[in-house]
Amino acid sequence: MRFLIVLAALICSSACQYDCNTPNGEMGSCVLFPQCPHLVEQWNSASRSQLFVVGQLLRELNCGYQGVTPKVCCAPQSVERPPVVFNNENTRLPDLSRHRNIGMLPNRCGDVEIDKISNGNRTGVFEFPWMALLAYRINGTTAFQCGGSVINGRYILTAAHCVTDLGNATLAGVRVGEHDIRTNPDCEGPSDDLQCRAAYQDIPMERAIFHPEYSARTYYNDIALIRLARPIIRIEPICLPTSEELRNTETENMNMIVAGWGLTENNSPSEELLKIQIPVVNNTRCGQVLNRSLVAGITRSQLCAGGLTKIDACRGDSGGPLKSVQEVQNVQRYVQHGIVSFGARICGTTGIPAVYTRLTYFMDWILDQLQP
Repeated sequence: MRFLIVLAALICSSACQYDCNTPNGEMGSCVLFPQCPHLVEQWNSASRSQLFVVGQLLRELNCGYQGVTPKVCCAPQSVERPPVVFNNENTRLPDLSRHRNIGMLPNRCGDVEIDKISNGNRTGVFEFPWMALLAYRINGTTAFQCGGSVINGRYILTAAHCVTDLGNATLAGVRVGEHDIRTNPDCEGPSDDLQCRAAYQDIPMERAIFHPEYSARTYYNDIALIRLARPIIRIEPICLPTSEELRNTETENMNMIVAGWGLTENNSPSEELLKIQIPVVNNTRCGQVLNRSLVAGITRSQLCAGGLTKIDACRGDSGGPLKSVQEVQNVQRYVQHGIVSFGARICGTTGIPAVYTRLTYFMDWILDQLQP
């Protein structure tokens, strides 16, 4: 159980002696942890998913003990690493048109079933067929704790933190074709015209591949692929931003959709696939809002969305897709632009957006990993 630390009145002033260096090379002072206000605030405001990350940072900053109270290398807040500004003009994305594996992504993807789209936060049974649930074995039981998206017949796209450093959990496999975990198959419509999806598929995992530069401390490069042990029957994948036009889409202020089975306002996982629509937020503004609770800044390989009251991705939605409807080869299709990475300690906190892995910066890595 997390404890709250009372902020000490003593705050290191400019007269403090610098006698240590942080992992980032910044000069700091070795003080009792309660005497470093911004580190105390990071710990107290960390979400459940960030507690391990912040704890790891504090271990790296440890510089001794006074009795049983740990001491940390406390750098002045004025020299903390600032948020990184996203700038299209300074970033050259790789040309994917001739990538050897571009043909492994299906041409038919992201179908928009206009007559089957559900209103509100409920989803239609046929609305998002690419959604996947990651199944974990924990103390002899199976639980779904992350999401993902089908990108072809053998691969699920998800977050790196969903496949590594799992503690006592083991990633067992993936469920696709699910909508309501209470029923199988899932159906909708009046009794005289009931339409049903095929039964869901539980498929074992062959292997998980996470980005080699993923950092559990900063959540940078929070992206992974799961190769399934056998192909999915009836592939219904989501589209990825492979074309130059899609990869150069200006996403700021766009409304995008997140769907998942994560925690609801009742603080319990949803048994039915739900969706929300949220605006993409400027990276610089997002970094300023989150800077006090992040161990590092927002980079150009991430994007932020949300900040609406009680409308947010939440625990259990990690790894799921952030998507929008766009024109792909003259047809309106769903295109995935982000992966749910992390968010505020309390989901749906007004003014605090969630952070997503930005797919445009990882498309070459995704393609490099694919095998027949």
